[in-house]
Amino acid sequence: MLQTRAGLLRHTRRHANLGNYYCCGKAFQDAYHLRRHRASKHEGPKSHVCIKCGRSFADKYLLAAHEKSETKQGYVKCDECGLEVRSASDLTEHVKTHLPEKCYRCEECFKTYKHKTNLSRHVRTSHKS
Repeated sequence: MLQTRAGLLRHTRRHANLGNYYCCGKAFQDAYHLRRHRASKHEGPKSHVCIKCGRSFADKYLLAAHEKSETKQGYVKCDECGLEVRSASDLTEHVKTHLPEKCYRCEECFKTYKHKTNLSRHVRTSHKS
């Protein structure tokens, strides 16, 4: 959500290809964005290199954006099914779903569940204190 009218106008102009600075058929709002475009599209060398694919970028922020879009940054992958989760603790919870036994047990009625969320739901709905 854009917070100011000026921000909305800048955003709209960007989509309308309006601006005072031009290069290769594109218009840019200011000299900074034109320089950034030239550095990333027309000039070399590009010193920021992706270690995964080898693609190079003129600015470190462009490399960071590329890496973030190419892989889920900070995610951990399950070796068994390939699911990507946000943290090691989430992965630990997820890996239990691949086990044949049910790992979570209700302390009140001793029902067992494969998923922690199912146990939580059971306790919340069946054993209201």
